[in-house]
Amino acid sequence: MAPLDNTVSNAVSYDRIPNFESRHLGNSRTLTILLPPGYRSAAEAHTRYKTLYLNDGQDLEALRLAETLEGMYLDGSIERLIVIAIPTNADRLQEYGIAATPDYKARGSRAAPFTRFLLDEVMPVIDAQYRTAAGAENTALLGASLGGLSAFDIAWNHPERFGRVGVFSACSGGGRSRTRSRRCRPRESPTPWSRRRR
Repeated sequence: MAPLDNTVSNAVSYDRIPNFESRHLGNSRTLTILLPPGYRSAAEAHTRYKTLYLNDGQDLEALRLAETLEGMYLDGSIERLIVIAIPTNADRLQEYGIAATPDYKARGSRAAPFTRFLLDEVMPVIDAQYRTAAGAENTALLGASLGGLSAFDIAWNHPERFGRVGVFSACSGGGRSRTRSRRCRPRESPTPWSRRRR
């Protein structure tokens, strides 16, 4: 399952893994990987990078994420990282949600298999094929709307895998959760990925 279709857009380069199959979901999709400047250079051959997994990865162009990253790399406001964009499909209303229970309209019925897809299928392949930095403190998950609900649910229930989560305009759903509540505890000596400009 070697990455294919490598093209370059300014300083950020793209890899694509087409037809990435999931036994948990019984479908396939193309993963898009955004690599930071210098990733393929000899000078960076042993450098490992933090990773950001992105729900609704089909919206990369609409989000202008590559251009945003390039600007932030240029002014030093963020560390260089690997971004893995995971697109959704016609089952978006079922794959995104709370893994423990669908909502009152039975949406999110495939959220649990989607979680397994990400944790057991996508992440091991990315870690094997790219120079990712190990550990939850180096791994983040990002999503918006239903994708944000999915990101929050996965990161909340798997803190051993994700040390950061980004949630924008999250849809909170309407179902009664059977998950046990858990108190959020601040992490010791957090190291922010983005650097504040003075």
